[in-house]
Amino acid sequence: MIVSFPSTALRSNQREVKDASKKDPVLITDNEAHYVLGGKGLLGSMSKRLRERAAYEQRIVEAVERGNADFAAGRYIEGNAEEVIAEMERRRLAHG
Repeated sequence: MIVSFPSTALRSNQREVKDASKKDPVLITDNEAHYVLGGKGLLGSMSKRLRERAAYEQRIVEAVERGNADFAAGRYIEGNAEEVIAEMERRRLAHG
């Protein structure tokens, strides 16, 4: 969650701004521009979360692509849930 402070808070509420920046990005607003302030470990943890999210999204894209290719090649099962599970089990056993 991003916390927002006016630029004047850097003078009047410095401790509150610093404490907030230790756990979340802090948006410092000014009339002409906006600035983001973060504590020492914040950039590393944000970077890690972004890398994990990108890797997760890539796995999703790959799974959808595999599903589309399987469907186009006719590699799918039709039926109700019980029939599909039974067919999957039959195929699993047939392939060791």
